[in-house]
Amino acid sequence: AAVTIVLSIGDIELPPVNSAVIPRWRRGCKRFDPVCAQNMAWQRSGLLPVSVAVNLSPRQFVDENLLNDIDEALIASARALLISGTHLSQESTRAACRKAIASAVAVGTQVILDIDFRPVLWGLRPLGDGATRYVESTMVTTILHEFLPSCDLIVGTEEEFAIAGGSARPEDAVEAVRRMTRGVLVVKRGADGCTILPGSDQSAAPALTVPGVPIEVFNVL
Repeated sequence: AAVTIVLSIGDIELPPVNSAVIPRWRRGCKRFDPVCAQNMAWQRSGLLPVSVAVNLSPRQFVDENLLNDIDEALIASARALLISGTHLSQESTRAACRKAIASAVAVGTQVILDIDFRPVLWGLRPLGDGATRYVESTMVTTILHEFLPSCDLIVGTEEEFAIAGGSARPEDAVEAVRRMTRGVLVVKRGADGCTILPGSDQSAAPALTVPGVPIEVFNVL
């Protein structure tokens, strides 16, 4: 099974846990070294590779120096770069995503966009209303349109494709997104599974529908 180490780079000073907690970003980025060394040691012992995720704290969202933290060499060494649409809701993180995507495109690293539309984080709903998953917004649609052409894979629910495509009709929204990107589109349909639409350079390939799998729900955001 895949394992992810989460490196927390918030403002609260925490002791390292198995070298996997970073108290501060600029002061603690050297903590990546023991994490990577341990990862390689595990692989040499026959274990599967471990992915590493980095969480930003609210402070980083408004940090004007965030762009300086983008490591172009690291992006060039990766097979893919994953961008969350949530990070496009703030100008500082939007600029960081813009720079990261440009670096990825320049060296051929694949760009993945998880639309991840949360109206409350875009200021479209009152704080605390995380349950509302869709609010029509020309502003959000316009911002997403800037990034869609650079994506090799776009993932989202029907509501998220609606905001990306600028239409409440799922079919029209997906078609609008398709006109802006050559990437593969994955439309999540909840219990009904998902539909995978091949990239536009594979237009002859049919869409693939994957049925849902029954699960036990432990937590709902």
